[in-house]
Amino acid sequence: MTFPMPGFCPAAIVAPATQGAVVNEIVTADSASFTFTSLTAGMTADAYPIIGVMARSGSPFDFTSVTLGGQPCTELYKQFNGTTALAFFSAPRGVAGNLIVAANATMVRGAACLTPVFNLKSAITPTGVAINLSDPMTATISCEAGGWIGGLAYNGSTSDSMTWTNLTEKFDVRPESVSVFSGASDVFATAQTNRSVTANPLNAGSGQIMILLSLR
Repeated sequence: MTFPMPGFCPAAIVAPATQGAVVNEIVTADSASFTFTSLTAGMTADAYPIIGVMARSGSPFDFTSVTLGGQPCTELYKQFNGTTALAFFSAPRGVAGNLIVAANATMVRGAACLTPVFNLKSAITPTGVAINLSDPMTATISCEAGGWIGGLAYNGSTSDSMTWTNLTEKFDVRPESVSVFSGASDVFATAQTNRSVTANPLNAGSGQIMILLSLR
């Protein structure tokens, strides 16, 4: 019989990340606080809620509070282009309920999405982030073996849609007639190094933003 050396604890083995169905929701009324009621329909106790938020305002603004089921969310990354913002947040594992997004100015339309991600080593420390603010939106990102990559993209244009390359599109919605908000994500059994991802709007527009974020 053998015993571990004194003071030595073997590292815990974490299974590869998996993801559940992505749920998205839009808000069509102007407000300084948006409430999303349907995002956690597929949440389970062992899933980490990874949240994407899109909001636009007629003036400079910032988010002042984001909560899920009454629990504060952790901002993972946020990017503005003019007065449009995209951001990733996470909430504690297993949390469900309404997502409430508050800002310091009136937001003119907004949208959010939630991906249940399982088997994360950390839901609050991204292993990689990449952005692009041009058309088409292309960036490279890396992730560890067993990791997850998510993408959010926005374009301001009428009757628009988004085409993703090298990341699986999960939704494509129009929070208003002159904008499109889209999301994509995948899990990866093997490490990804400088994986090139593109979100290409159908139409020329303005205010483009793409955020790529990886977790393990």
